[in-house]
Amino acid sequence: MSSGLCDTYVFQHIPNLIVNVQAMGHRIFVSDVQESVYMVRYKRQENQLIIFADDTHPRWITTATVLDFDTVATADKFGNIAVVSVLHFLFVCFLNYL
Repeated sequence: MSSGLCDTYVFQHIPNLIVNVQAMGHRIFVSDVQESVYMVRYKRQENQLIIFADDTHPRWITTATVLDFDTVATADKFGNIAVVSVLHFLFVCFLNYL
């Protein structure tokens, strides 16, 4: 029986193992061990997490940090560093689509 004090939400759209979660504003940056970085938005009215952008190249992420509202720096297990960014214009188009 649920008391309603602490509801849980299971988000199963990240395919492997989440290694890092950071947030800035309404954006949540989720790093997956094999699939690189996902940019997620939380919709409070529907209680949903929506992936609106992801990296086009799968990377074995070991660490990630948010640089600004549109950009994340990542490092993978092979010693590579990548900077992943989403264009603000595309994000505005996505919001208008919802």
